[in-house]
Amino acid sequence: MRLLTPLDYGFCASLMADPETGLRWRFRGTRLVAGPVTEDSIWADAHIQYVLANRESGDPLSLATAYAADSRTRTIYAAVATRKECRGQGFGTLALALLVWRLFETDGFERILLDFPEYNLVQFPGLLEEQFECQATLTDYYYFGGSLWSRLVYALDRDSVDPSILALVGDFVRVERPFDALIYAQ
Repeated sequence: MRLLTPLDYGFCASLMADPETGLRWRFRGTRLVAGPVTEDSIWADAHIQYVLANRESGDPLSLATAYAADSRTRTIYAAVATRKECRGQGFGTLALALLVWRLFETDGFERILLDFPEYNLVQFPGLLEEQFECQATLTDYYYFGGSLWSRLVYALDRDSVDPSILALVGDFVRVERPFDALIYAQ
């Protein structure tokens, strides 16, 4: 994983332009709309953004974003988007796990929230139900594919995470060093 840079804005634009990703990805509380990707638009309300990239080619696979940080409650939202051809291979889950580790272990947040349409549950089979707790359901909020779907908000509290999971991800971080040197300089 590496910090999002201007070189990755084309990747962000391709995520926005893909009709399926645009419908699935909640981007800072709104659906993505295709259009020009500027530094101001991509970083608005963002705390930190990472790109999970192919180790050999450097090609981006997933974008992990933490946004809408509330320093008073030490709560933050997280979102992950993955290239269509990479879905179902665990890249989104890996990007989310690394982002969660970063937000809890380095940034000191106590709660991470995910806000997404109900039809996205199939992209994280078992993960949300096992690790996150459903905090809110707005019933029949979205119309997609001929059906009405609910809007869901899931939460992960630092105290509810098995410490061995954070340690396991932490060991991976220390060995593989998926983040920039900025994290280790803090």
